[in-house]
Amino acid sequence: MSDKVNAFETIDVIVRASGRTGVEYVLNTVDRFGVTPPEYVLLTEIHGEHSVEIVNIGDAAKEKDGFTKKGKQKYRIRTRDDEVTRLRNWYGPSLFGKMFTGKRPQLPYTFDEVGFNIEQPDNVVDIGVNKDQQEEIEKLTEALKAAQEKTDAAEEALKKANKK
Repeated sequence: MSDKVNAFETIDVIVRASGRTGVEYVLNTVDRFGVTPPEYVLLTEIHGEHSVEIVNIGDAAKEKDGFTKKGKQKYRIRTRDDEVTRLRNWYGPSLFGKMFTGKRPQLPYTFDEVGFNIEQPDNVVDIGVNKDQQEEIEKLTEALKAAQEKTDAAEEALKKANKK
C-alpha cells in the first residue's frame, strides 16, 4: 500500500442554469467553489458542458477537521469516501449512481481523467494581474456595487414619490 495520499483537484466555476417560467425565459447563474472532477462530471450531466465555466483553479479538496488549541480551523485532505458521501447527499443517489457505479465507485482525482484540461481552458484569459492590482480591482468592484445600491435606492424613492 502506498503512503501517497490522493487529493482531488478543484476548480471554481459559474454554472449557468436556464429554463422557462410561464412565458419568461430565465437565466440563473450559480457560483460553485471547490468543484472536484467527479462533481464536474455531475454538473455537466445536469446542465451541459457549455453551461459550466471555470473561473479559478483551486487547491486540493479539503474537509474541516476540528480546531487547533488556539481555536483556528484545521483541515485535512478530502478522502474518496468523503467525496462519495458529499456528492450522493448533494446530487442524490440516483444521479450519482448513474454516473459512478458500484458499491465502491472509482472517482477521478484529476480533471485530465475526465478529459477536461484545466491548464488552458478555452474560456479563461490570463490578463497578468498581480496581487496589488487584484486588490485594487476588488476595491473598485466594491465601490461600484455600493454606488449601484445607492442608485437603486434613489430610483425606488423616486418611484414612491411619483406614486403620491
